[in-house]
Amino acid sequence: MPRRKKVSKVKGRRICQNRTISKPDELWELDLKYGYIHGEERFYFILIIIDVFVRYVVNYHIGLSCTGKDLVLALNIAVEKHKLDTNQLIIRSDNGSQMTSKVFIKNMESYNNEVIHELIPPATPNKNAHVEAFNSILEIEFMQVRYFHSYGQAYDETIEFIDKYNTERIHGLLNWNTPIEARKAYLNGGNLG
Repeated sequence: MPRRKKVSKVKGRRICQNRTISKPDELWELDLKYGYIHGEERFYFILIIIDVFVRYVVNYHIGLSCTGKDLVLALNIAVEKHKLDTNQLIIRSDNGSQMTSKVFIKNMESYNNEVIHELIPPATPNKNAHVEAFNSILEIEFMQVRYFHSYGQAYDETIEFIDKYNTERIHGLLNWNTPIEARKAYLNGGNLG
């Protein structure tokens, strides 16, 4: 008789809900990806924080490691730089060690419900679909076609790719605007119609 698959449970944490969002800075997704540095035979990490509504990468961390402290710093910079004061911001992530670390949980508590962290259930990347879609673009259009000789090269070229994604890549769901154009239009009281 086959064994049942053990279902892991996330205790004491908020599980994500289906949400209808209507403007930027209501729901951000974050995820961690790694790339390979061929010339140094090691990996580097890319943490992405993306605004679901306008597909804008609000911040990122690129490094040879990515700890809970790195995540806290990247998120705090993004919140300070981009969050609208009138919104309650939802941060959605998977159950990675950085996103469930004590330092990250303590940081989230410091926001006093102005910023809420919710976790996707284990093995459900579709619940984090927007950042996963970005990571797929990053993998196919960038990582698979680059050969990095050094961490410095990987770092610089990754930043360049993210900047081009925000400023040059058009999206059908954004009426063929770039993420930065869509963000600016909504924040200036307009729409993309």
